[in-house]
Amino acid sequence: MITTTQSILTTITVSVVNNEHTYCEVTGDMVHNSELVEVWVSNRWGVHSEMVSECDRDNNYVECTDGKMWPDDQVTWCESEEVWISPQTYHDGGYFQSDWDGEVYNKGVMCTTEDGEVVAEDEIIDSNDTWEKTPEGVWIKVEEEEECIA
Repeated sequence: MITTTQSILTTITVSVVNNEHTYCEVTGDMVHNSELVEVWVSNRWGVHSEMVSECDRDNNYVECTDGKMWPDDQVTWCESEEVWISPQTYHDGGYFQSDWDGEVYNKGVMCTTEDGEVVAEDEIIDSNDTWEKTPEGVWIKVEEEEECIA
């Protein structure tokens, strides 16, 4: 049987624990507030920060070029720079996806072909075709003339 004194002490103890700890839905544990870390997420309402346990952060988040931790299912890998790109950085226009190989590149190496495709400069250079850049910045494929042997 619980006495009134025990009930009050239990209530105070739970209250103190709840003020110093937060329930982590990922691990299913109570985590001390001093062990919470800030991460960033993007959803239909925009970008916002959340507090998660260090364990959750270390297992489910990656650090991106903006210096923030983002969920690993929301980030994009940029092979050419070997870095993770946050959804915010990607959508702010710093990167693009190539129409040729589908890889993500920094916008600084973006080229537009005469067909309106956006590709990385290395893709044009490494292709088997000969390309020339117009004064407007558009890359056109140069048709090489066949030599006639007489």
